Amino acid sequence: MSNGTLSTQFELLSGLADNNIKAITAADVSNIVKSNFQPVMIWSGVFVRNADNRWYPRTLYYNPDFFEPRSTGGGIEDASQVWRFTNRGNLDINTTYLNVQVQPTAMPGVGTEYANTWPTQPATFNLYTDGNGAVSSYDVVTCGQGWFGPAGLYTGSATLGSWSYPGQKGTIPITGKSQIPEVEFIGPLSPTPGTNASPYFYNNPAWYLSTNSNSPTASIPGQGASADHTFLNTQTLHSISDGKGQQRYNPGWWMGPTPQQMTSSGLYKNQLSAEGLESGTNDVPNAVTLWRMPF
Repeated sequence: MSNGTLSTQFELLSGLADNNIKAITAADVSNIVKSNFQPVMIWSGVFVRNADNRWYPRTLYYNPDFFEPRSTGGGIEDASQVWRFTNRGNLDINTTYLNVQVQPTAMPGVGTEYANTWPTQPATFNLYTDGNGAVSSYDVVTCGQGWFGPAGLYTGSATLGSWSYPGQKGTIPITGKSQIPEVEFIGPLSPTPGTNASPYFYNNPAWYLSTNSNSPTASIPGQGASADHTFLNTQTLHSISDGKGQQRYNPGWWMGPTPQQMTSSGLYKNQLSAEGLESGTNDVPNAVTLWRMPF
């Protein structure tokens, strides 16, 4: 039995009335489309190692129903957000801006050959401003492609802190405005503190996956009591990297504790771990997809 937007076949059919007595709504259809009783891909991306030996997750796709829900007001500045507003701008008051592009800035030194050949594609937002002209809420129309998340260690408060290796920045140009909104892409994954110890940050890194515990019927739907990503409900698929010698040959990706954490007690929910990624100068990007089970 499921509790979130990923419904079982029984739940879908029981909630869909006979259309001879009830018109089938768009909401009915959208629920079937995103559920349909099979695993659903919730994240797809590529992990690229920089010259500083840090692995950066580069998001190609994410399903917002399964990760940190977007906030409103000052909450959109929090580092827990997928898209963190570092500047809410000075725009027209109480105004809606539809289908505005979020333009990515360059990420120097991160997978340069791939970033140059396959540059990050802009995202598209709807923006809503408050009585002061600052962005108070937003919709993600499209999430773009190839945005880099942060690496390293996060220090400071939720809004005033920063990553030692920040996520990719983006600007939202608005015609006629000089103080425009700016964002930092945090993404659904953030590195664990243990990942910052040598040699774990380049050899056996790990990331936290954010969750969405909103009710499935909320205006921004979530997974309710099924919000956690666990070993049982989240499937990890990944590419096999180049051969790395006898000790570092095939990298591994899974939900749960890292090799260094295996001897410690704990459930390690919402953690994506890796092993054997380090290989001197022979690294290639690791492509990873995460799937949620239907129940």
